[in-house]
Amino acid sequence: MKKTFSILAIAAFTLLTVSCSKTIEKKYSEETIKEDLKEIVEKKEADTTDAVIIAMYIVQAKATGEKLEGKTYKEILDKAKQPAERK
Repeated sequence: MKKTFSILAIAAFTLLTVSCSKTIEKKYSEETIKEDLKEIVEKKEADTTDAVIIAMYIVQAKATGEKLEGKTYKEILDKAKQPAERK
């Protein structure tokens, strides 16, 4: 029983480590944005164009006062790619 629990614990830890290792799924951080965007491109999680789209959206969000805390880079990219809402 103890051996089974140990194997399950190791499997769960491995699964969590692998599933959380994508930088694009990391929460936005003003302190690490440069490194994060560089890593996203290097790991081919997004291309350079997408990295620029993320960066430009972040600049725009800061200018308009939009809060990005708690959002992942993927969420920011998806939001930035949405067509502008028509007024």
